[in-house]
This record gives sequence, structure tokens and C-alpha cells, in this order.
Amino acid sequence: MGTQAGTLCVPYRLRDCRLDSAKPYQQFRAFCGYKYLLLCDPMETLHITNFLTIAQADICLNRFNVFIGPQARGKSIIVKLIYFFKREVGKALIDNVISGKNKRNLTVTLAAKFEAIFPKVYWGTQEFSMSYTHNCLDVRLVGTKTGASKVNLSITYSESLLKLHGDLKRHCQIVVKETQGKMDKAIAGLPRQASLFGEERMIISHILNFARTLEYDVFFEPQVFIPASRTFFANLQKNIFSFLASNIEIDPFLKEFGSVYENSKRFYKGKFVFGKDDDLVHKEIDRLVESIIAGRYLQENEQDWIIDSSRKINLANASSGQQEALPMLLALKAMSFSSGKPSQGFYIEEPEAHLFPASQKLVVSLLTMLA
Repeated sequence: MGTQAGTLCVPYRLRDCRLDSAKPYQQFRAFCGYKYLLLCDPMETLHITNFLTIAQADICLNRFNVFIGPQARGKSIIVKLIYFFKREVGKALIDNVISGKNKRNLTVTLAAKFEAIFPKVYWGTQEFSMSYTHNCLDVRLVGTKTGASKVNLSITYSESLLKLHGDLKRHCQIVVKETQGKMDKAIAGLPRQASLFGEERMIISHILNFARTLEYDVFFEPQVFIPASRTFFANLQKNIFSFLASNIEIDPFLKEFGSVYENSKRFYKGKFVFGKDDDLVHKEIDRLVESIIAGRYLQENEQDWIIDSSRKINLANASSGQQEALPMLLALKAMSFSSGKPSQGFYIEEPEAHLFPASQKLVVSLLTMLA
């Protein structure tokens, strides 16, 4: 990662790339203008044509995906697109079947989310296309010019995705009937609002569990995007709840990660505190985290502190490297404990930001341990 900014995509449970000499090389025409030859099983691929700064990118996704290159060449765009396809498609499917809506509503939901991540104002009058494929499932987005200054977005799905939608819908109908009977008995004395909330949570849990048994379970595992500019949170600290509740227009990834970061700090104060777990792997994770931030993390009086052998410093006054690294490390640490299995994806922008090369190496060591 060295001197050039990098973006790291670490899908925890992507199947390993299987090399097969009988298959042709696939050319990856990268965002940074270089050409790479990749030999891999195209089980999971992303194809992008003429979107924003990316003229063409044909990418085979592996267990680890590291994008390095000059600034303003599309690294973050690619990773955000991977996140969109892997997280938002599954989330939209679940929301769609639970609310009893049809395929058209699914398209409306996905289009709205896409435009929230990539506002139309940035497309200009540029026509584009992109597709994400996992096994036989395919989602394709196309921006088509319909006037001098207008581009319409269309989304199409492979038959396998439509079948997945139908399977989830049928299972949801069964679960709703079963759940309503159980909840009527379990919470008969509670207000109706509490009953509805309990039913919804139980239904979502059942649908997710069912979805994760299917061939395309990768769409229904947790996905966490860790954006750049993490120093933003160093000055919030106890005011992070106000930030999350506000209607301030801000990068949706930054706001979403704020919630993850806050939950990670709460998790840290709970059962699995750094240095208190007996598992050797987690002890090694603790050691790496403390080496990277050059101290031990402490939350006290709703403030974040880093403590070393001779001093205690508030995160707001810590180095830029510590401010960038701590939110990322707390999220990685908490998610590694809470998941109980390596079944989630992390998407990390500039994991090396403001860190000395020796600390950058430790970050890589930590990520390989978590994978």
C-alpha cells in the first residue's frame, strides 16, 4: 500500500479463486490505466463500462481484493459497487418479500439506493452499464440517455434471481402464518405495537436463516463498509448519537459506519474486552491492535482514550494515524467476536492511512488473521 492510497475489499467468505490452466486468461483493464492478467474461476465477477471515471473494468472477485493506484481513478467507486451488489440486493430482497411487494418495487428500492450512493448529478449525460454475477445469478444496471441532459436507470435480473425472489416470498408466507400463532401465545399481555415489533423481528430472523441455506447465501451475510476520513469521529465521541439522529446530508457510508463504530465501542465495554479473552487468536488480535495504535484503548465518561505506559491521551488529541486506525480496528475486532464465524465482508478504504510502514504491515497481518 506504501505511498499510494489503496482501497481494500475483504469478503470474509468468498470462495477461493480456483486456478485452472484450461481456462483462458481474463484481462482486467483497471481504473488506473494498467493492464493485469488474471487467471481465475469467474464465479463472482463485476463488469463496469463507462461509469464515472472508469472506462472499462472486468474484475474477478477473490477472497481478498486489493485495489492500488493513483488518486481519482475509481478505486472507491469499484469497491462501493461491490458493496452495493453484495449488500443492497440481498437487503432489498428480504425487505421486498416481508412487505409483500412485487419485482417492480424491488427495482424501485434498488434504484433509490444506487442513486443515494451515486447521485444522478455525478452521472451527467453519461451512458453506462454494469453487471454483477455470482454463479448463475446476475444483476445488471444500465444508464440510457433519453434526452439531451437525461439518463434513465434500468435494472434487470437473471432468471435465477427471480427464482430466488419467488422462493423467499413463498417461505415468507409460511413463516408469517407460523410466527403469528407463536407470537399470539408468547406476548398475549403486551400492547399491540410491541407484538407487531416482535413478530417482525422473528419473521426477519427466520427469512434470513432460510436465505443463508440457499446457494446465494453470500447476499445475506453481514457486510461492513469502513470509509476513509475516519478522523471525523475523533471529535464526535459522546455526540455521535446526535450525529446519527440528525438529518444532515453527509456521505451515507460515513453515517452508516458511525452506527457500526458506536456499536463496536459498546461491544468493547461488554463481555469481550481487549485483553480479557483467553482465546489465543483473540489475544494475538489484541496485541496487533495495541501495536498499531501504540497503546491501549479505553472508553471513560463517554470519551475515547489511548493509554500507553507513560500517558493517557484523548483521541481528539491523538495522532492522525491513531484517529484513522482506531475506528477501523474496533469495528474489525468487535465483528470478529460477534459473528462467531468468518461469514461477513469488510470493505475498507485506505486501511493504511497515516500509518508508518511497520504499522501498515501489522494491519495486513490483522486482516489475514481475521480472514
